[in-house]
Amino acid sequence: MITDALVRQGAQPDVFHVKEFDLAELSRYDIVVVGTYTWMSGEIPKQLHGLFEAMEQHGNGLVTGVFGTGDRCFAAYCGAVDLFRDMLHAKTILAATLKVEQMPSADDCPRCAAFAERLLMKYSHHRGLLSANS
Repeated sequence: MITDALVRQGAQPDVFHVKEFDLAELSRYDIVVVGTYTWMSGEIPKQLHGLFEAMEQHGNGLVTGVFGTGDRCFAAYCGAVDLFRDMLHAKTILAATLKVEQMPSADDCPRCAAFAERLLMKYSHHRGLLSANS
């Protein structure tokens, strides 16, 4: 849904499963969006630890967003989203966060569109600031 929303707004996103993404390529991108689920009691899944660390160390200047699914019956609802959000807020230019209850539904389409719009607006604003300062 987020990819579709980005495309509808004129972006051409590259979409990767985390296992397929070469962390050395991180600096190639202007915008990075992370999708995650929450593991156990609010933890980031093991397969995302490397990406988390790479973004923490090399995310400076990246416009970012994070989205994920969770179940409200757990105390740490979408805890992995919160952990990424906090790190991205400190280490990157965090544009948007989105939490979805369990599986996305048609009701989430407008929220995904707003998420994509915030990402692109933040990028456009950031890019404009960079051009003005050049």
